[in-house]
Amino acid sequence: MFTPLTKRPRWLAIFVTALVAAFIPTTAEENQKQQPLTLTYPRAQHSPTRSAKPPEPDPAPGSLLIEQKKVPPPSRVVRHVDRVVRQHLPRRIPRGWAQQAEEAAAWTADRLAATWGFRGAYQWGFHEAIHAIRQQGGHEFRAEFNAGRREGRRNRQIQQQGRRVGREDATALARDMANQAILEEFTDLERRPLRSPIVPHPTTPDYRGSAHFAAPPQLETIAAELGPSDFGLPVDETRWPDGQADPLPLFQSTPGHGPRDRNTIKPAKAFDYWCRLPQGRKTWRDLPKQARREFRSIFEAHFPTELEKKWNPARRNGYRSGWHEGWVYADRIYSELHFREGFHAGSQEAWSQSAGRAFNRSFPRAYLGQYDALFDEWYFNPKPQIQEVHLSDKNGDGVFEPGEAFKITAKIANFGGREGRFGLDFQSEAMERMLRRPLVLPNREVSLVEVGRGRIRPSFPAKTTAVFNLDLGSTSFHVQQLIAYPLQWGNTVEILDRDNIDGRISLAMTLTNISDRRVGKINVRFGDDQRQVRRMNPGEQRRLHFETRNLDPLALMAGEVRLDYAAYVGNERHDSGIYTPVSIAADLSSRDLLIYMLDLARDPAAFPHANRQIRQVQQLMLTRLRADWKAAIRQRGNPYKHDRRNGDRTTALGDLVATYKAHRHEMRRPHVFTELTPSLERLARELPGTHPFLRKQFRGLVRELG
Repeated sequence: MFTPLTKRPRWLAIFVTALVAAFIPTTAEENQKQQPLTLTYPRAQHSPTRSAKPPEPDPAPGSLLIEQKKVPPPSRVVRHVDRVVRQHLPRRIPRGWAQQAEEAAAWTADRLAATWGFRGAYQWGFHEAIHAIRQQGGHEFRAEFNAGRREGRRNRQIQQQGRRVGREDATALARDMANQAILEEFTDLERRPLRSPIVPHPTTPDYRGSAHFAAPPQLETIAAELGPSDFGLPVDETRWPDGQADPLPLFQSTPGHGPRDRNTIKPAKAFDYWCRLPQGRKTWRDLPKQARREFRSIFEAHFPTELEKKWNPARRNGYRSGWHEGWVYADRIYSELHFREGFHAGSQEAWSQSAGRAFNRSFPRAYLGQYDALFDEWYFNPKPQIQEVHLSDKNGDGVFEPGEAFKITAKIANFGGREGRFGLDFQSEAMERMLRRPLVLPNREVSLVEVGRGRIRPSFPAKTTAVFNLDLGSTSFHVQQLIAYPLQWGNTVEILDRDNIDGRISLAMTLTNISDRRVGKINVRFGDDQRQVRRMNPGEQRRLHFETRNLDPLALMAGEVRLDYAAYVGNERHDSGIYTPVSIAADLSSRDLLIYMLDLARDPAAFPHANRQIRQVQQLMLTRLRADWKAAIRQRGNPYKHDRRNGDRTTALGDLVATYKAHRHEMRRPHVFTELTPSLERLARELPGTHPFLRKQFRGLVRELG
């Protein structure tokens, strides 16, 4: 009796797993890739050998300082009750405001020196200290590296993770090798399976070179994690922009020097800076408007002198502070880096050793457990496998036709130690209905099973590959089969002759008998050419010639002709299709379109629908001239100029104009040509590209039609 799908046994999942695992072994690296290892680093203990005061730096580089220049002494001041008279300075300013301007210039110079000047030199000294620490090399931090390595080797968390990875790898490999051993034991139907669990000795995975261990520590990560404030160093706006310390760029590149000479901080910019500050904004607001110009002049005159007094000391102090604090910070950062590198190396050693020992201890036990479980599963249960599925059509010609019946047979093996009862399903989108039947499989045998008889749907499209599925429990076997008729046309059409003016085309096609039987009573048709073909042997290919006449010349030249072809056996159509000749409107090697146009202009009475045909031929001629333009662009020189001067026909437009001039006296309807002039004028403006000289000669030829 047929077993419902929801109640079928789950033994086949183990069988499929065994087959896949036998060819795709699990390695240690693949197991680690699923669960990447992470490390949590402890903080390094600073070495007492380098806890002494940092060495004194060299003098600040001259590039950080302002070059001392002689400045003329301030102008002689003669004070009056209501004005201050100065040489080279404004004449009038209220009492007291001149001294206020000088004080503002001195305060601004001091502020800029203490901020911009100090900060630039501070960061330069900070960078120089980092560079000096880096130049010492790793031997100075050997103590931190060894301390970190000892900590890593004692890392219990890493050891536990290594043991877990080793056990998982041993279990996965034991499962794969046990599956392989069980398959070899049970798939040999010539002998009885025996329980012989011989434990193999696989090679221990090399965990030391594992690419999926935690990544080594990076200086950038540590510098981003630990700032100067973590080591008790001051962090303020004087040393860092906006009071936010970002020392990482100083490890990577040289900082900017900051202002270096008298012209870097210009007095005008210094005055604007003072005005943006609260005290400067209040003073400027209280100053009478008529005195503001004089106040600014006094400020800008005294600012360079005050800046020279205060700039270089601030720069020297900044450089020295940056050196001392940068030395402390770099020493702590590199200590942390080498400690973490040692911790990483020690942890990897502990991890690899723990994983290797756990792998070697766990594998024998895991293999024996897997082997016993799988042996019992195979010995006390049926283990079916679909080995082959064969389809045979009713008439035996090897071709499965729509509406034809066919028979299904399957070769199914039961490798298990028990007889099994199953439900067998066979279905496809090409079949009229699904086939179902119960199936009993003896243990340890291969059975040839007749699944049943099916029929292909008559409406199923021919020349289509269908997929047939045979389901046995949760296992499926797929068969692909072409649904077609014995006679099939080839994919290519060979043109033997084509007369566009007379509306005639001759061609050849190949007809093939793909079946294993002889086929007779064959009728073929191509357009209006019909004939009978003598019978064809199995696998025979025959080249057939066809000729179709009385086609519309304009439709043929425009590629609008549709010629249907078919092959019949009796009244049954085996294969058919539609052939469309290509358009020759853009074929510059053919003059058929121009000849037809000339015949239409000479004798319009010979054409039953002359007006319609005139419009059609003019549209096709525009298509031809667009292709002619593209060909002219690719040529060297100006072919339109050559045709215009010499009356040649090297271009399609030149051929059109020359033909019109040569046969104008024969035309009863010359407007077939001349009516093209407005359309060609528009075309000359729309043609792609620039090419002014080429376009000029194109228009000159067009005017000769008018």
